Amino acid sequence: MTEPIYYSEPYTRTIPSCVIAVLPYKDHWAVELDRTIFYPEGGGQPGDRGHIDGYEIHDTIKQDGRILHLCRTPPQLTAGDQVSCTLDWDFRYDYMQQHTGQHILSGVMYRLYHIGTLAVHQGLEYVTIETDREQITPEEQEAIEDEANRMICLNLPVWYDQKDEKEVSRIPLRRAPKVAGSIRLVTIDSCDIAACGGVHLKRTGEARLIRIISSESIRGRVRLAFKIGSRAMEDYRSKDRIVQSLSRLYSAKEHEIVEQSEKRLEQLKELQQRYLSLERRHTTALLAQAIEAAEELGGIRVAALDLTGENPGFLKGLAKALPQERPAALCAVQEQDHGELQWLIAVTEGVPFDVAAMRGTLFPLIGAKGGGKPPVWQGKGTEAAGKQQFLSAFKGLFRA
Repeated sequence: MTEPIYYSEPYTRTIPSCVIAVLPYKDHWAVELDRTIFYPEGGGQPGDRGHIDGYEIHDTIKQDGRILHLCRTPPQLTAGDQVSCTLDWDFRYDYMQQHTGQHILSGVMYRLYHIGTLAVHQGLEYVTIETDREQITPEEQEAIEDEANRMICLNLPVWYDQKDEKEVSRIPLRRAPKVAGSIRLVTIDSCDIAACGGVHLKRTGEARLIRIISSESIRGRVRLAFKIGSRAMEDYRSKDRIVQSLSRLYSAKEHEIVEQSEKRLEQLKELQQRYLSLERRHTTALLAQAIEAAEELGGIRVAALDLTGENPGFLKGLAKALPQERPAALCAVQEQDHGELQWLIAVTEGVPFDVAAMRGTLFPLIGAKGGGKPPVWQGKGTEAAGKQQFLSAFKGLFRA
């Protein structure tokens, strides 16, 4: 059995150890030691990372009572080797902050509003708590956040106890333990007590700051997302940089940014409406001119247009703008920045069009895909070099 030094000395970053075994584990390799400071994944807290004699450990797990340190490449170690173990301390300490902060937050929620914690997920960017409540008001969330940060400011001690089931049954825990036998309790003085196998801070002051960043409904219950410690501080700095950038962009004081943003949005909507009106007029005029100048084939005006250079999405408005005063057929292509083509074919009411010939004759010229139904067909092509052949072949369909 590996001695779990991470419990007795959670702040130790490096220790000597002895290799018990090196064995394959799935598509990785695992090193087993006689003692370790690497915490194995459990209780929502990820396994530790670091190095064993220079070999990178990307995860630590527990399997069948054994603690396995996982490597992506086979380490040149054998049983009995004396090795040096070094934690990725920044990674470990970050999750100590997150885990302790979660206990503070869960304890405060339970104490203030009797809100229970059903599930916890400790992610790389933030931590979530799924609660047993269908709704937690913004006012309640602020009160929870304020009280949690007050617990941090008090710099309360955090300690551990190992007790049997009978003793635990007499202790008012926040939630019932999920394990039996000898149970490890984590206590935050006057804030929280819960069964937990994780690694925590010595005092709440090290958690620095708790910030709830969002809430959502999942399975009919509220799930809170929050950042804590260094994550919360960086989140504050990042958002402050955004506010300062917006302040400079709008030439406005911080409290004026929202008002300025709303004004700019209204101006943008007005300009968009003007632009759409001008584009519709441009489309109508362009098509009218193209149909007027188009070759008449079998009594049908056939226009073939290369509209590369027009605004993206220009083809979408063409079919609606096609003049209906005389029989007409239109084929248009538009080359995109990434080398693809957009194509569109439209005919006026009553003009027959051979869809089979379109697929058999036109599509191969530009590697086209797409379809539709009378009177409009459209899609994309991958071979822009064939666009002129595509336009010419379209006219050829009406000469036959």
